[in-house]
Parts: sequence; C-alpha cells; structure tokens
Amino acid sequence: MGISSPIGRALAALGTTLAVGGCADAPQAVAEPRLAVYAPAALAGALTDLADAFERNRPGLRIVFTFGPSASLAEQLNDGATADVFVADDERAMRSVVVARLAATGPRIFARSRLAIVVADGNPMRIDSLDDLSRGDLAVARCAARAPCGAATDDALDSAGVRLGSAAEEGTANAVLTRVTLGEADAGLLRRSEAFAAQGQIDLVDVPQGRGATSGYQAVWLTNSARPQDAAAWVGYLTSDKAQTALRRAGLDRP
Repeated sequence: MGISSPIGRALAALGTTLAVGGCADAPQAVAEPRLAVYAPAALAGALTDLADAFERNRPGLRIVFTFGPSASLAEQLNDGATADVFVADDERAMRSVVVARLAATGPRIFARSRLAIVVADGNPMRIDSLDDLSRGDLAVARCAARAPCGAATDDALDSAGVRLGSAAEEGTANAVLTRVTLGEADAGLLRRSEAFAAQGQIDLVDVPQGRGATSGYQAVWLTNSARPQDAAAWVGYLTSDKAQTALRRAGLDRP
C-alpha cells in the first residue's frame, strides 16, 4: 500500500499529529534556581556547611560560591560580575561595593575574628605574647599591609608598641599559614578564622583584647540579584543562632 492511497495518507497524517503532539507535551528542562555568593576563602568550610542547612529549608535552591580574596571579589563585582550576595572580611572591599551602588542595603556584620599568633603544634618556641615576637631567635611571618590580615597585624603591633625584627611578608593569609605549618616560620600573625584550616597542626596564642584589632565580617545582598528574597534570607540567616554556633566552631566570634 503506497502513501498515495487514502489509507496511507490517513496513517501518515496521524503519525505527524502524534509526533507534533508528543513534542509539544514533552517536559521542558527547568533551570535549577541558584544563589550566587561571593565570599572570602577563609570562610569556605563554614559557609559551605551553612549552605547545606539553608538549602534544606528551600527545596530546589542551590547556593553556588565563588571564594577568593575580598578585594579581588569586590573588583570583579565593580567590573560587572553578577552575584546575589557579597560576603567580605575586608572593610575596604565592602566599602568599594557600597560606593559603587551595588549593595541593595547596608552591610550587616555577622561575625568578628580576633588576631592570634600562629605557632607550631605544642608551641616549641614558647611564644606567649606579641612582645615575644621581637626576639632575635624567631622567624616570623605576617601578611602584607594591603591584605586584611596585614591591616589587623599593623593595628595590633602599633597598639602593643612591638616592632618585629625581620618578618617575611606574604600577600595572603594562606601563605603565612603555610610557612608555619612547613616549619619555615616559628610564628605567624593571622586572624583565628584564617588559621582554621590547619587545626591539629598548629596552636594559637591569643592577642589580648585591647591590644589588637578585631575584624568584622560583613554580608550584603546586591542590587542586581536575580533572587532578592533568597539573597536577603541568606544574609539574615548568617546572624541566626544556628549559623552563629557553626561560625564559632570556625574560630569566629559573635558580632
């Protein structure tokens, strides 16, 4: 039977109708809702754990992080990068985003971190205070002044009236931490949250309050957010009791 016959044409028409109907009724792929968060690398572990808990209360939502130095992240945002939330451990970086009118609200401080002296596990060089860091027998590592940990270090040393003899300056907190864990430095100066990744390999000697800087960690949701309600909820969640408990485990203090 050829398609030119009446029955053949009817069957062909029916096949076309079924095919078109099948395409029309096929489910369309729906993009997974995502919340883009720019955040400092020192908080990667803590924020990732918090995101898991936050997502469980918002089925289908996924938080996607971009971690890095706050200054670099702020520069990307000022150059046109799109994100929903900006979390910063650097007041200067947050200020640049606010001045550029990218912040939908004022920044919210959700945690603070105190400066500490990072030493090898067991503190073999018996370092007990900032004053000890002026000893000539110690190799000390610190952050460069342009980094948030460097600004905190300068404030603490100036307040205590301590001058370091010779100190290796590094561009990032992770580089300072690596020097101590590898034994290339006897001590380093970092905020407690920046040393969290090496717990078990190091000890921390607290700098007494009043003698050192306490840095604020800030969050803000952004004007170009595609999901402003979720973005605002995430910023608010960071100050919740549950989030604060997790942040304290990461070496942060309450705001």
